[in-house]
Amino acid sequence: MPDIREDQYAKVWALLSADDSEKRLSGIEVLSKIDVEWPVAWLALMLADTEAPVAHSAYQALRRRGPSVLPLLSLQLLSPNARIRQASIRMIGEFGDLSALNETIPALFDPVVDVREEGRKVIENLVGRSLDKAAKDPRHAEVLADAMRLFASLSAVSQRNVRSVIVSSLLALSVEAKALFWEIYPELEVHATSAIEHDLLSRPNPRRVELLYYGLSVADDELADGILRILERLLTKDSVSDHIESLGKIPPAKRTKALLRLSEKGLIGSYFEYFPWVRRDIRIPFLRLFQDDLGQKYYKHLHDLLEEANPLLAATLIENFLTFERELPLLSIQKLLKNSSPVVRRSGIQYLHFRGGAEHIRLLMAQVQDEDPQTAKLAVRATSRIARDYIVDHFGRIGEHERRTMTRVLQKIDPDFIDSLIDLMGGLDEEDRIHLALILAEASDLPEASRVVEDMLEDVSERIRATAVRGLENMDPERMDEETIARLFRDPDPRVRANLIESLPLERKAQWVENIQEATRSNTPRERANAIRALFDLGHTEAEIALMQMLRHPDSWMRTSGLWILGQVDAPHLLGKAFELCDDPHPHVRVHALRALGKKGTPELVRRLTPYLNDPSDDVREAAQFAIKTQTGFDYRGS
Repeated sequence: MPDIREDQYAKVWALLSADDSEKRLSGIEVLSKIDVEWPVAWLALMLADTEAPVAHSAYQALRRRGPSVLPLLSLQLLSPNARIRQASIRMIGEFGDLSALNETIPALFDPVVDVREEGRKVIENLVGRSLDKAAKDPRHAEVLADAMRLFASLSAVSQRNVRSVIVSSLLALSVEAKALFWEIYPELEVHATSAIEHDLLSRPNPRRVELLYYGLSVADDELADGILRILERLLTKDSVSDHIESLGKIPPAKRTKALLRLSEKGLIGSYFEYFPWVRRDIRIPFLRLFQDDLGQKYYKHLHDLLEEANPLLAATLIENFLTFERELPLLSIQKLLKNSSPVVRRSGIQYLHFRGGAEHIRLLMAQVQDEDPQTAKLAVRATSRIARDYIVDHFGRIGEHERRTMTRVLQKIDPDFIDSLIDLMGGLDEEDRIHLALILAEASDLPEASRVVEDMLEDVSERIRATAVRGLENMDPERMDEETIARLFRDPDPRVRANLIESLPLERKAQWVENIQEATRSNTPRERANAIRALFDLGHTEAEIALMQMLRHPDSWMRTSGLWILGQVDAPHLLGKAFELCDDPHPHVRVHALRALGKKGTPELVRRLTPYLNDPSDDVREAAQFAIKTQTGFDYRGS
């Protein structure tokens, strides 16, 4: 409401001065409804009321006025009454920003203000609100700059609690204004820089680490030494990702300077030492920093990573090695080309494409027939490049016959090699298998191959482990120790566990039946299906219950896997469920239901499948036709 008449002032004051708290509350209620400024002073006086409900009511009345009350409260910070000062600073914390910092700072030295709790909260609120404003309105950045300078000037105060709040606030602003911070920092006295260093070490976070790395790229040598000492103490395996990410955020023009300083201090070696703990999404950007002369200085670290043959890193590492004068050892290249991952093999071929010579042709010839088309194509290109250069460079010394032979080699693979490759790989199931790992797994009855398979069972790659575990089917049972099998049953990758259940010999499955029973409750269709199939092989009656649960599962792929089992085992009384699933809304379920009936159904049952010859799905119609033909001999396609 608008202002009251002047003759009413005395009545309101009488209410506020009354001994009865209810009357004082009534007076506050009247003041809270007046829209003009003068009631603020009276409400502020009521903050000192000895009765908490009255003081609280006055605070809430002021609070309802919102940010507009702040300019009118500045004088209340100087009130001789502690309650008024305390309530006023709390109000500023609720609505103010850093433009009110000059009035707020003295409150940190007020004995009635708990600096560690209320004082810190007020300043943090001012800082947070100002940062939000600056993000929306760049003109507010000047307020932040002024606040940073004020905090910096006070960062050496003797009161420990106040200093902690000041320094934390300075750093909270500095992570958003890095250049200004490192402009101010050299001007600070020793006590201030010590307080800042202590706060950085005791409360590190990614933004503060980023601030330090920015400083490393712009500071002079003396200041850079201090920054390096802090970074060295902060760098651990748990924080290495923050350090590497911060390094990557430095502008490229300044990053080289920071890298050289880190290298001189020996910190880059620590990054590589902690590389296994580096987040995967920043590993490749980090490795790309080490090319040319700087990268060659860390050749050994990069080579060790290349030896791990990580498909996610191999291509980037090869890019680095291509910038070095130092050549990769032949043994390292051979390991890349023999790796089970086509990505790793391609990285080795890529290296030979630019650095290879005639002595590497035989290595590349083996890759020309790689079953991975992309790898084979890249090998052809590399072979062609090397052979072309060789012919040109040695034209005068190569006879016509030799040149023709080399040209034919580029077009056609050695027949003997093709035969040997077919002998090894002719029976491979290309799905779920990796090239080299599968070859070794299927040859695991040989001692030389079984030793490699055992090593691959502990490989970091889930795909390698999942493929290698298939070798248990052919391996000498004496080599299958209980501890290894137990570890594989605990493997986090369901493909490993599924292949383990499938590949264990029957007598070993009987020994691990409890683990197999547990796998029948897996959320992965293939693992659950293999477990149920194993229980059928072992003659366990609960296999039929578990299979029925799969056939009734709400997930369509669970039902599909259950139907696959039904086509492999003898469970005639479950075929009715397969017939029901011929009407499943998902075509892939209907296809597998028809296939199961084609394999295990009876002619009488299969004759009822003729309606599915008109299914909207081509695959379903084909499965129905095949099932009918299998069980009855009648071919509807020929009729």
